Amino acid sequence: INLVKKAQEHMNEDEAQKLEQKIRTATFTYDDYLKQIQTFKKMVSIKSLLGMLPGMWQLPAMDFDEKEFFKVEAMILSMTRDERAEKCELTTPRRKRVAQGSGTKIEDINKLVKSFKQ
Repeated sequence: INLVKKAQEHMNEDEAQKLEQKIRTATFTYDDYLKQIQTFKKMVSIKSLLGMLPGMWQLPAMDFDEKEFFKVEAMILSMTRDERAEKCELTTPRRKRVAQGSGTKIEDINKLVKSFKQ
């Protein structure tokens, strides 16, 4: 119940419906992903969130590095508007530029792109 309350505080029903529609129609962009990360960061820490989920206390201690959110955020913000909207492909030179701009490695960019496409 606490988790639902937290989510309702930070996201209205209209936004949730728009997001659901984008996911269903495969029009979810890096900008949408960034917005979700930023909303999630405002809600609660990952460890607190896991504590709100039923049964999570039974699982072995999971090590979640919250710095990953900042890293992903930096990578997306280092993309151009067209790259975030997926109007152009993230070629190797573009990935190198994004990696340099975000202070990450090209492997991190590749991992982000791969996870985003799934």
